[in-house]
Amino acid sequence: MKLLRDFAERPDPREIHRTVSIEFLCRPLSIQGTNRADSITLARLTGIPQTIPCGLILTAIGQRTRRLPGLPYDTQQSLIPSESHRIERGLYATG
Repeated sequence: MKLLRDFAERPDPREIHRTVSIEFLCRPLSIQGTNRADSITLARLTGIPQTIPCGLILTAIGQRTRRLPGLPYDTQQSLIPSESHRIERGLYATG
């Protein structure tokens, strides 16, 4: 019963404001929260730290990728080459 009561007391998902933020050229300084992420503090190139409220943190750092059909591929570096994250017109890569 407790599980059902807890579920019934949750806010309507249509009323929850969600955003996605992709942050480039920064590094994490700290993650705040107890039992979950409430915010992350990032070091910017400006030297001024910035704290961003959040509920989920994902990392994408220098992972090697597999060849994908139809896309250019650099076998020496195991990556899809891009210029300013642009692979080709209308196609971008991050991480």
